[in-house]
Amino acid sequence: PNGGANPGEESGLASGGAGPGGVAVVMANRSGTSSDAMNVASGSDLSEDDNITRKSMKANGHRGKKGADAGAASRDSNGLLIISKKGVQREIWLAGCSIDAKKLYKKYGVHTKKASQDRKNLFKNICRELCNMKDGMLILKQHYSKMD
Repeated sequence: PNGGANPGEESGLASGGAGPGGVAVVMANRSGTSSDAMNVASGSDLSEDDNITRKSMKANGHRGKKGADAGAASRDSNGLLIISKKGVQREIWLAGCSIDAKKLYKKYGVHTKKASQDRKNLFKNICRELCNMKDGMLILKQHYSKMD
């Protein structure tokens, strides 16, 4: 299309034919650099006004972690999950507001004969308050299914 001009010159069109040596030649249709090219070169796909700052995120209700393992489940000295109403509620909520009872018992270590009766009773009482049971599944009650 560029009529036999130098192969280094840009014609503004992509060539579908073969160039010298039978290699397909594709030519760019831009010259110089633009803001898009600068963003690509810098690795950014957002313009400056699209960037979200931490301050605006907090203003919109986003909360950061408070501590090294914020959001992580607490464990006791034996390595078992600490049984609390909030912790059990969170585990069930993370599983989509319903979880197999045996799976939850195993997570909290109350499925074995070695677990203390006090631990088992505490866990069962919390589960009774938080959940309804249907076909071996613990389903979070409606007023507990919203996490704050």
